[in-house]
Amino acid sequence: MKLRDEKARNILKVGKELFAKFGMHKTTMDDIARKAGIAKGTIYLYYRNKEEFFMTVFKDELDKIRVEVETAVNAVDDAEGKFRAYVFTRMRCIHKLATLYEPFMEDYLENYAFLESIRQDYNNYEVELIKSILNLGLTREKFEIKNIDFAAFSIVMALKGVEYYWGREKDEKLLADRIDSMLDMIFNGLNKRQQQPAQAL
Repeated sequence: MKLRDEKARNILKVGKELFAKFGMHKTTMDDIARKAGIAKGTIYLYYRNKEEFFMTVFKDELDKIRVEVETAVNAVDDAEGKFRAYVFTRMRCIHKLATLYEPFMEDYLENYAFLESIRQDYNNYEVELIKSILNLGLTREKFEIKNIDFAAFSIVMALKGVEYYWGREKDEKLLADRIDSMLDMIFNGLNKRQQQPAQAL
């Protein structure tokens, strides 16, 4: 949904504030209209229902993460640095998002179904980004990977597996330590092994 004018942008801003404070289920279109100072019918000029509105909010936040991640990745030249920048930035953004929308995180699994199409699009984007980083590592003979498609998919799924729990972590230092540990494990599997010299018989 393109934000066509200032009124649409204000509706989205107000909706984000209310979703962040009360969650999706407790926020009504009446609440959004009242806080935005408009008639409820005006919202329906832009969105068919609350689910579509929330999907727009969710997609807007993911687009912000995408920009921040790409900026961090593009600022680094080597493959390992790009990978670390991707993981740290991604998880930091997820943590920030989870903190901002804590009421939503409480019923995350229930809401997940109608957000699946957006999440799937973003998953595909992440897989392609990781593949480009892994390919760079292969080209420069830093990584050793048999199947890039499977490796990229597995990495994204591993990050998805921990993002809900890590997103709720209050201790930022502990979160950073956990990300570091995960990266160490990943790089132990990715880094190219040095050939050992043959021993004389």
